[in-house]
Amino acid sequence: MIRERLRGLREKIVSENLDAFVINRSVRYFGLPSGCLVVPAQETPIVLSSRVDFELLRRGPFKDVRTYCEVEVPSREEERLFVGEFWKFLLSCLQEIKARRIGIEHASLEMVRKLGAEGEEC
Repeated sequence: MIRERLRGLREKIVSENLDAFVINRSVRYFGLPSGCLVVPAQETPIVLSSRVDFELLRRGPFKDVRTYCEVEVPSREEERLFVGEFWKFLLSCLQEIKARRIGIEHASLEMVRKLGAEGEEC
């Protein structure tokens, strides 16, 4: 079921000539309790979440689970931890996969401004 949904999303990414699509509202549709799903056009999907859900998410269907926390804390085994605000975490992930044309399921004007101000390519 999740694979079919990802396949449909990838078809949308290709048809709209995007490098990645960010799911930040309907994550439960993809089997996630919370967080955000970054789906690159060609690469493995990336789950971005607060570290509270890490243990649950790493047992799920997605291989690349990354967490963030706004304050410095020790990371747990197998945890990829980003320290800082969520939008900076999202931006660093998009820059890492070299995504220039991005679709976002739902973005506030504030988020668009922050991503645009910080990311030269966004």
